[in-house]
Amino acid sequence: MLSAMRTLALDYLFQQLGEGDPPNELDSWYHKLRRESPGKLFQFLVEDVGKIEKVFIIRGESKGCAELQPKEMSPEISSYLPFVKPSGNMSAQIGPIIKRSYSKAKGGGPTRKVLNITMKYFFNVANSGKPWATYFQEIVEVLETDRIKLLDGSIVDWKEKGYESLLECVGQDIGPTKGTSLITVMDMSGRLAGQRQDYLEYLFKEILAGQRYLTKKVKAVDNATCPLCGAKDTTIYPNALKGAGINLINMDREGVFPGIDLSQAWKGYSLVHPVQTYYMFINIMC
Repeated sequence: MLSAMRTLALDYLFQQLGEGDPPNELDSWYHKLRRESPGKLFQFLVEDVGKIEKVFIIRGESKGCAELQPKEMSPEISSYLPFVKPSGNMSAQIGPIIKRSYSKAKGGGPTRKVLNITMKYFFNVANSGKPWATYFQEIVEVLETDRIKLLDGSIVDWKEKGYESLLECVGQDIGPTKGTSLITVMDMSGRLAGQRQDYLEYLFKEILAGQRYLTKKVKAVDNATCPLCGAKDTTIYPNALKGAGINLINMDREGVFPGIDLSQAWKGYSLVHPVQTYYMFINIMC
């Protein structure tokens, strides 16, 4: 049954993204798509930002001064802004794509506390030694710039104005806006996050797979065999069902099934390819 479900999921994915007649080996087609064009998969995995009208881009410039540029959202720009919602209201932002709201009482959001947590997170990732660390180093370098040219053409030193980060300065000094907008940061070469292969890998491997498919008690299992695709000697994520939005069981509630062994939870429909899990259940439930 699992094999049939997986085949249905791949058929659905090819209908959405493939061209011409489907190949005999859809599995090979999928892995090539993920390897060469991962951005095409994000429409199924991240939030749709196309309805947001404005995006404010922070660019690193010469002479120690960054620049804030407003742009109207377009399909081309939105495809390079894969937004993933943080796990909680006070959690760090996943990456340099931040939803910005505004109210007369509180000004621009997120709050100073959230943005401080975000900056610390960016620093940690930049120093992690992982394949995407270089990208975050560039983003941190831009955000450490002392001065920034704002929308009205004025150049301010955000530290002198009492802000604790450049992100906070931008979020507040944009001023009143209608609805939700985005704040993002270009790398040192003028590219958005979705144009960087290392950032896409970060989302796939660190965010959309690892963190989302784990629980506090049940961790990933290495050197296992995936019961869905048959991949051997790979990492299995025990919480794939819930991570895909299907909460049939709750591994953190031991009393639900007396005698349950949490260390064996990875055998219960655990998956090595969380992306395929998502497609599988979208296809079945629609």
